[in-house]
Amino acid sequence: MRIYDPNQAVLQALSGSNIEVMLGVPNSDLPSLANPSNAQAWVQRNVLNFWPSVRFRYIAIGNEVSPVNGGTAGLAQFVLPALTKYSMQLDQLALRTKSRFQLQLT
Repeated sequence: MRIYDPNQAVLQALSGSNIEVMLGVPNSDLPSLANPSNAQAWVQRNVLNFWPSVRFRYIAIGNEVSPVNGGTAGLAQFVLPALTKYSMQLDQLALRTKSRFQLQLT
């Protein structure tokens, strides 16, 4: 199941359901996730608070961000930094939990 943003009520409803979830990081969150402490807070609030009772399969960083699309072109500069910082947080989480996480760029 794909969730385009970390809706807390939806994540709570999926708790214990055994449904695999693809959680989206909204485009509006990309600039703040380029900061390591913001990325850590995002992971804590939207992943760790629900894991392992919610089965996160993928994390999608952004949604159809394009450097040539006028609607999302301004966000393109934040995709790689956000992906890098978010990935670092998941790597640290994987080391602590002995779990594997995958990121998907959409």
